[in-house]
Amino acid sequence: MTKEKIGERLKSMREERGMTKRFVAKKTKINYRTLCSYEYGERAPSDQNKVILADFFGTTVGDLFFAEGNNETR
Repeated sequence: MTKEKIGERLKSMREERGMTKRFVAKKTKINYRTLCSYEYGERAPSDQNKVILADFFGTTVGDLFFAEGNNETR
């Protein structure tokens, strides 16, 4: 999955839950600017941050970052 698609998916999951980027950053302890760069498609999360974000959103790393078709069903 491209960095842009990852960013779209992260933003979509966050917005569906009514959360701000600052809230997600605080709860996951991922730097706010780092989280922004993920959502803007500027960079891809590290493996460690993929696990943290998947756990936070209650899904698997595979479903969140590698399953191309999931965006249409969320």
